[in-house]
Amino acid sequence: MLAFLNASLVPGIDLVLDIIELEKELPGCSLVITGEGRFDAQSAFGKVPVGLARRAKKYNVPVIVIAGSVDVNIANMQQEGITACFSMINEPMSLDEAIAEGESLLQMATYQLVSFYFSR
Repeated sequence: MLAFLNASLVPGIDLVLDIIELEKELPGCSLVITGEGRFDAQSAFGKVPVGLARRAKKYNVPVIVIAGSVDVNIANMQQEGITACFSMINEPMSLDEAIAEGESLLQMATYQLVSFYFSR
């Protein structure tokens, strides 16, 4: 397709963000909260949180990631526009336990994050 149909390759997240016209909404935002199952070094290569952060950075909108697990150098991610990242796991547990408790863990992490952010 590239050679014969004048096609181009674009990251999937960029295509989706363009289709939904995200940048029309960002100027009025105070904060973007996004998630990922595992937030790690691979997240910089086309995954949703970094794609969102790159767009939000243009408008100085902070981006916070809530993930099942976090294994990343935050300084590297801050260059991409990620303000902070948090694991929703609040105690040692197996992957199966984390998946089974995922909804309540996510609710608790989100509540804590929003309570802190808006109490400043």
